[in-house]
Amino acid sequence: MYYYELKIKNTQQLTKLVSFDVAITIEFFLVHTSVSLTFVNDTGTDSEGELVFPLPEGATICDYALDINGNLVDGVIVEKDKARVVFESEARNVEKSSASLVEQIEGNVFRTRISPLPVNKERIMRVSYISQITLDKHQSLKYDLPLHFRNPIQTFNCNINVTLTDTPKIVFLSLI
Repeated sequence: MYYYELKIKNTQQLTKLVSFDVAITIEFFLVHTSVSLTFVNDTGTDSEGELVFPLPEGATICDYALDINGNLVDGVIVEKDKARVVFESEARNVEKSSASLVEQIEGNVFRTRISPLPVNKERIMRVSYISQITLDKHQSLKYDLPLHFRNPIQTFNCNINVTLTDTPKIVFLSLI
């Protein structure tokens, strides 16, 4: 099981997840989910962090952003090897830049690396993805949102908008 935890590189130390904001828009059988996470590095050391997170089966990432000087800046799609080289180069230059990398590890599991993580400062990252509503064993519409937290969160916000045409069957929202 994967938890929403931003670990300090090469350690088991965790930063503090202070805010989890999710916006879900369901239109027909498609779901757009946007998750914003706010972390504070309270470990006492400036460092780089790594977050491993699952997405629903078959989901596709459509947006990724990291805060730079207080503003969320959208990432760009770059070929995998080139992205890693650019990230490593920018991560070494922590005084002049912010860098982030998101990559698929396996199946529906992704990893993002964020640098720098200054001591006692917030870092915000946002990932958005498209997935499909599924049918459960009762032929009811179902959407799963993986929510696995090991530690308490100061703020949790969830906004759900549903647009359906015809008379819908019951929609089950599973916060797992």
